[in-house]
Amino acid sequence: MKNYITPFVFSAFIFAGLACSHKSAQQITPDRVFMDVTHGAVKKVSPIYGVREDSTACFIRDGAMFTADGIICNDTAGPWIKCDEEGIWYDDLECGNPYYYNPPVRDSLGRVIEFYSNNYSYLAQELRPVFCWYSSFMEHNIYNGNSLSPSDMYIVDRVDTDKETSMEVWRKQYKYIENDSQGNWIRRKSTVTIVELSGEAMEYYAPLCDLGLPLETRIKLENELCLEVENKSNKNIEITSDFVEIETREVEYYE
Repeated sequence: MKNYITPFVFSAFIFAGLACSHKSAQQITPDRVFMDVTHGAVKKVSPIYGVREDSTACFIRDGAMFTADGIICNDTAGPWIKCDEEGIWYDDLECGNPYYYNPPVRDSLGRVIEFYSNNYSYLAQELRPVFCWYSSFMEHNIYNGNSLSPSDMYIVDRVDTDKETSMEVWRKQYKYIENDSQGNWIRRKSTVTIVELSGEAMEYYAPLCDLGLPLETRIKLENELCLEVENKSNKNIEITSDFVEIETREVEYYE
């Protein structure tokens, strides 16, 4: 595992650069970038599932269906929920629960800023979603160069109750190991480290929960946290889990 994440710079990846041809303008759309399927005329991307080394399976992210113009459409399946004790996942309709489709909420550039009850934000005119948050739960996606698939992700989960406050940070590092014939990834390895913060460490890293934290400060805190985790130098930072997960998905295309 790397000692820390190298500070990164977001490219000026604007709409004008994407629409270099009529064909690419149809295929690379804000919605397809949002769902990380940017090669070919994608019709459907399945939910992402992960399998750990101990064979534990888990749900990672919802899928979506697209119109021929690359817009997330009303046929998109609803949120997936776990319905039995054997770890099998079904969608709401299969479980007998009615699901009413709510289309994504968009900003003035057509980018998805609200979907599946999650909120998303971007940097400047970037199409790649940088932050996702739900209550006190927040994700920070990190990209290298012009890649439209994240290289790393931090998940910060802070829970405040009447009795106590807890803070957990996940670091996920991705290695893409298989693409389909069009070039979209269908298999990747996720190296995950989960740490629990307490005491002075929780107070110091608490700004990571702030969506408005300047990017430079966020990178600095994430790098510092990585070093402390690697060196096991802080008694208030405990590694609670460390595992590798293989994530897979399926992608279908218009002919």
